[in-house]
Amino acid sequence: MNTNSIRSSWITAQEDGTEHAVTDVAQEAARDAGDGRYEAECGTVLLAAAMEAAPLHRCARCRTIRRARFRPRELAAPQRRSGWLSRLCHRGRPAERTTGA
Repeated sequence: MNTNSIRSSWITAQEDGTEHAVTDVAQEAARDAGDGRYEAECGTVLLAAAMEAAPLHRCARCRTIRRARFRPRELAAPQRRSGWLSRLCHRGRPAERTTGA
């Protein structure tokens, strides 16, 4: 299964005002269960707050999980200039000099 096809929404927890990422599959499971409890991507089970309740902050674990899912290459290795055009354009540039006072 392509992990980029997993969709999720941010839902504010009634208990502490933290906003968690909940997948569409987890939302459907909560609807089917009928108890209103959602399982977030970080594993937290929450009751959704009223729509008018503003979130206090986003769950750091949910953010990390989503970032790893949607940008695995960026997390795996640091970005570097490796293309031929980049090498050609940056070749032979003198190092920046700092002036000492």
